[in-house]
Amino acid sequence: MDFDDLEDEEASAGCAVVIKDDKPAAPTYEPEDYMPPILRNFRLPDFNGLPDQIVKLLPEKDLHLKARPKVCIRCFVFYGAGDTWYAWAMLAATAPAYCEVAVHEWPSHGSRDEEEALTTLDAMVE
Repeated sequence: MDFDDLEDEEASAGCAVVIKDDKPAAPTYEPEDYMPPILRNFRLPDFNGLPDQIVKLLPEKDLHLKARPKVCIRCFVFYGAGDTWYAWAMLAATAPAYCEVAVHEWPSHGSRDEEEALTTLDAMVE
């Protein structure tokens, strides 16, 4: 007698336990053919708002017109107190084709220097 025989005896006696796997299949990730670009505004500036002296240092011209159809990773930068979007422009310009970089420009910094600085967390939310 072996284990197969035991299973047959349990089934014939009506005391066999049958485990059914009724769990739905886990959803799978399906990559899109195209990720639309990050919408830019005064909070997430683009290359078209850079001063001329910084544009001259960039490796390519007219980067704000460049399509990036291979993007699959996005990098959002929230820089420290002493930085500006201008300081991060080179990183954004030299990012690989699969990565899109968006730098958040804080009020009272860089291109938003005419705005008042944030003094409370409530002001940051607005």
